[in-house]
Amino acid sequence: MKFGIRTPSITRSIRARTTGALKRTIKRSVNPLYGKKGTGWIRNPRNALYSKVYHKTSIGLYSKVYHKTSIGLFAAMRRMFR
Repeated sequence: MKFGIRTPSITRSIRARTTGALKRTIKRSVNPLYGKKGTGWIRNPRNALYSKVYHKTSIGLYSKVYHKTSIGLFAAMRRMFR
């Protein structure tokens, strides 16, 4: 089990951003349980428990950086257009 900061992976982040909405729409039309909340506990409870603990005990490096910069950028944009 990983504790602390997760190791960033550029290829995984690009792959996650480029998975198209069309692909998800097709999967949703074929499988009525696709993307529904809580289905992981039904299909694979051991993996769902692992994922829950993993996400609670580790921190993403980029999420902290992007979150802080996006808030600052949003505040600057709001001040500009007042």
